[in-house]
Amino acid sequence: MNIAIVAGGTGGHIYPALTLAEALIKKGHRITFIGSNDRMEKDVIPANGFEYIGLNVYTTRGGVFQKAKSLLSIVKAYFDCKKILKNYDMAIGFGNYISIPVMEAAIALHLKTVIHEQNSFVGRANRMLDEKVDLIIGSYEENLKQFKNPNLAISYLVARPRMALYMAYSARVYGVYLRFVSPMDVHPYSIDEVFIHATPYLKTCRLTAHELALQMVWAVLAETGITAT
Repeated sequence: MNIAIVAGGTGGHIYPALTLAEALIKKGHRITFIGSNDRMEKDVIPANGFEYIGLNVYTTRGGVFQKAKSLLSIVKAYFDCKKILKNYDMAIGFGNYISIPVMEAAIALHLKTVIHEQNSFVGRANRMLDEKVDLIIGSYEENLKQFKNPNLAISYLVARPRMALYMAYSARVYGVYLRFVSPMDVHPYSIDEVFIHATPYLKTCRLTAHELALQMVWAVLAETGITAT
């Protein structure tokens, strides 16, 4: 079978998808990944030897302008995906907003469709696709209870051990932040998320909070290839 897998945003979406892709290849299936053109999947997935198609889809987070920009990008990506997926048999989505146009196009083309929810709380994208897909796979019984679709299955899909690589990238990103602020003002939330207390630096830098954040984002991108959000 020709199978398209859509995964992106964070390692929590990407690495379980890579694990599944490797298992499917061993069974003789052809795998193509679809993701964003500006997030970590564009580097991680090709580095693992998989064919990759990038889309220009933007996050819905932000004000009215950002939401409008996101909606337009999703609509365009939907029509692009209807062309891309014509010769595919199945599409598998791993959540994140990038999956919405891909999976909606697959549904319109009457492909077999599967979504996977790896978190205990179902994300917005998978909630939107809930009753439209053929099968839902969850990693926890608790998250399956949040779906309305009766075609449910339970699967414990474990990503390959890449924590050392993940931590190395996290340390590089953290090092960039420390050129802008003191470590006392960086408060880690998880391995790939931090809160930064930037207020004391704004007057010295003569920047707004948004301008300072953008400088950090561009510095992270330039040095690591990762888009910080």
